Amino acid sequence: MLRLTNYTGQEDEAAALAGRWRRQEALSDSTRHFGFLLPEAVLRWAPAGLREVLAAQLSRVATVAEQRNASVGVIPEGGEPMLPFHGFTIYADRGEDDPFVSVEMIHTYITVDNPADVELYRDIYRRLSTAAVTGHDAVALIQRVGAELRG
Repeated sequence: MLRLTNYTGQEDEAAALAGRWRRQEALSDSTRHFGFLLPEAVLRWAPAGLREVLAAQLSRVATVAEQRNASVGVIPEGGEPMLPFHGFTIYADRGEDDPFVSVEMIHTYITVDNPADVELYRDIYRRLSTAAVTGHDAVALIQRVGAELRG
């Protein structure tokens, strides 16, 4: 069942907001590095009435793309289709922990920790990275899409 409304009250909203804030704070930790890859189509997808919200989010993504500890790549529309069909996050260099991948499926998250499988996801990330624009080109593309959304 898809829940479109929070029926459980403000406490859940406050907890969700606090969680988002903690994740945002992690981006300012200069001892960590973050790499993000986004298809251009994701930058443009805004449900009816939410174009301004998406434009504001894109402004934040452009700001993160300019940080020294983060890289943001945008895979332009019109390229050859590439895997994957699901999102994933590679967690590496986490102290004594071995690298692992969190795979976002429609119904759940799967943790992948077999070294050969982790390397498969690293290879997919590298292949997707070669198709992406990065740096100033990515920031310019993100800002252009944001301006289009604002009208």
